Amino acid sequence: MNVIHWSCDNVIAVALTYALYLWNASTGEIVTLFELPEESGNYITSVQWAEQNSILAVGLSNGFVKLFDPTRENSLLRTMQCQISRVGCLAWRQHVLSAGCRSGRIYHHDVRIRNFQIGTFPGHGQEVCGLVWSNDGHYLASGGGDNLVKIWEPSMLTTEDPESLYSFSDHLASVKAIAFNPHQAHSLATGGGTVDRTIKFWNLASGTLCHSQDTDSQVHMTFES
Repeated sequence: MNVIHWSCDNVIAVALTYALYLWNASTGEIVTLFELPEESGNYITSVQWAEQNSILAVGLSNGFVKLFDPTRENSLLRTMQCQISRVGCLAWRQHVLSAGCRSGRIYHHDVRIRNFQIGTFPGHGQEVCGLVWSNDGHYLASGGGDNLVKIWEPSMLTTEDPESLYSFSDHLASVKAIAFNPHQAHSLATGGGTVDRTIKFWNLASGTLCHSQDTDSQVHMTFES
């Protein structure tokens, strides 16, 4: 699950099971955006700010996704049913929100329209653990509990059950940590879990592994600056 994310407006969204908190790093102010009733058994499983505005997507354990604009008095914009299993990771590409689910599938939503679900990737044999669009929007990288890293292209969004551009099987454990190089969109870093303990660097222009670095520990998150 991915339950913390920093916005372009310097606000950090943090989910703690049933409640979502916003911390303004500039002012130090902390507010509670919303809380779920504990008796429902439903909890927050992912959060992701949109890149260019104040829209926050929140994935839930029951397969729903909520969209918020915390700058508005009525902050809840809409609720979308993504799947029946938990939404463990989210990724934005302009107005399209991609959601990785426990079922192993990736669902794509155009948040501007009423019939929002525009496509599905068959994804992984186990839960989708990591999901990131490249800065230029040319690639979507997904990591799964099946130890695979898959690379997709935006032209596949509305294709029925498309095959991934690449499927990398070099990791020996679940892949949650994924980051694109912001200066070279075809450069990708991925990190594996407890058994794997490596960060691998990929060239997506050629579909090749460039380097593998042992970290002596499982990798939960990666960033490239």
